Amino acid sequence: IDVGVLAGLGFSLAANRIGEKYADSANQLLLPGSTRFDLAVHYQLNDALEFRLQGNNLTDEEIYNGANAMEVQRNAGRNYLFSMKFTPNFH
Repeated sequence: IDVGVLAGLGFSLAANRIGEKYADSANQLLLPGSTRFDLAVHYQLNDALEFRLQGNNLTDEEIYNGANAMEVQRNAGRNYLFSMKFTPNFH
């Protein structure tokens, strides 16, 4: 947002869909499909300082990765990240 009281405020939303997939080359172990939603809000205070709050996997979807039947892992559940970016202006 470029003008008004909310100037410097921004949002982003992502939705990622992964269909069912087999975890092994023999197609014996079927991993379920999933949909992941991420949301970020950021605020640019001035030319040097930006704040960001990001939420990943907001619905805490169970998402699995598998290279083979012996290595099936669950991805991270819902998590949040706060960051601050400082860009000094050396003029």
